[in-house]
Amino acid sequence: LDLGDRFSMVFFAVGASVILFIIYIWCFFSTIPGLVWIWRLTKGRRSGGLGLVNAMNPRLFDNLTTVQADAAKEKLSAPPDPSEYQARKFSLDVAKMLLLISSLMYERSTDDTIEAIKNIKAHINPFNLSITKSTSSLAGDVVNIERSSRSKIYKWTRDHGIQYEPVSELASLGQAYASVFWDPKSNCIVVAFKGTDPRSFEEWTTDFTASFDRAHDHIPGFNMVHRGFKEVSFGYGASGNARPDSPLASIVGAIKIVSEGLSRDLAPDTKINVWFTGHSLGTALATLAYSKALVSSKDLPDNVILRDAYLFATPITVDKATRHHFNDKMFAKDSDVPRTMWRVTNRNDAVATALPDWGDDDKRVLSENNLLGFSHLGIEIFMKTGPHASQVKGNQVKTYGKFEVHITSKFTQEEIIAQRDFAEKNNWTSGKLCSLFSLSLFLGTFSPTLLSTYVTSHDVYCRGQR
Repeated sequence: LDLGDRFSMVFFAVGASVILFIIYIWCFFSTIPGLVWIWRLTKGRRSGGLGLVNAMNPRLFDNLTTVQADAAKEKLSAPPDPSEYQARKFSLDVAKMLLLISSLMYERSTDDTIEAIKNIKAHINPFNLSITKSTSSLAGDVVNIERSSRSKIYKWTRDHGIQYEPVSELASLGQAYASVFWDPKSNCIVVAFKGTDPRSFEEWTTDFTASFDRAHDHIPGFNMVHRGFKEVSFGYGASGNARPDSPLASIVGAIKIVSEGLSRDLAPDTKINVWFTGHSLGTALATLAYSKALVSSKDLPDNVILRDAYLFATPITVDKATRHHFNDKMFAKDSDVPRTMWRVTNRNDAVATALPDWGDDDKRVLSENNLLGFSHLGIEIFMKTGPHASQVKGNQVKTYGKFEVHITSKFTQEEIIAQRDFAEKNNWTSGKLCSLFSLSLFLGTFSPTLLSTYVTSHDVYCRGQR
């Protein structure tokens, strides 16, 4: 390690320790039963029973109309567009729906999940790790425990003709998990990852375990990735070796099961489109899962096509060498289909912009051990406050054929503005509060969803310029 490497490690260690200490205090008080009861009695009730993350915008899930949902599903089901080799297309219609799906992931209650885990632990013999209750009966108990929190998710999916099922708890005994959403009458699957629960200290420690760890054993060609995100995505056994039953394997298994079910009702040789999405911590996990699917495409079923990823408020995840390898695979001229990982960044969102990301700049020369060299993956849609136009950022736009990026929608500009005005009318108070919160670095860091979930849906989606 040179002096710069040592400095970066001390910088990250001290910064993470200070922030985690503050977060620990917050997590301690926010989980006190009496305070939780008061919350549910007051704000929780006024927000229609939504969880803490989405409670600032109680009408969030009412803003997607049936017409908008149909437009999104039409795009999600469409075959790959060959013209995207020259001009990548960011679909506003898809982004709106996947943003809501990413927000919906928070509605699987933390408290219910913890109770379900305790119920499982209560039926495990600590001496030989055998289960003292039948597996089917135990699974039924878990579903019954989580039924109340899942009901919010089921209502939204039922309203829009979508089905949902959680498929992996990842390598976590906390609240991190992945789900699949699919339209039973179409040929599309969405894999979604839940973001950080503000009251889960375990998930905060995952976010701030910001050291490099080699990932080539899991994702061929990758060099260094964020250690915390890697451990949750791939898991470790007692010996420290990679688990053979990687959490991502269960996700691939779910994709196979759902795709086979969809194919039975489709014309022969119809391909199933698979998309990825997430918010905050969920985008980091989606980034690694998507990368694994891209690099190890043979792991996916033959009837599946990997499409785009729409990620909201993505933190730093990899080093520069890994970014270059990802881009080489993503934008290869012999790629079977054009695909893009989109990163939607909202203004001063600290999760996506505050941490050092010198690895994004190819002109900076740092050793692979320098933690200031963290980098992002994907093309960034960087939103600004109106009337300023949003920006498209990412050196791969210039490096790989100098292709254009188009922001597209099935709706006209006038219709999009009308849709935004309708959403703002429903959420005037929450929108103003979130705009104020986004100006605060502290609140931006600890409440990323307040800026990304609400302001994202209002700032970028009304502007259709190239």
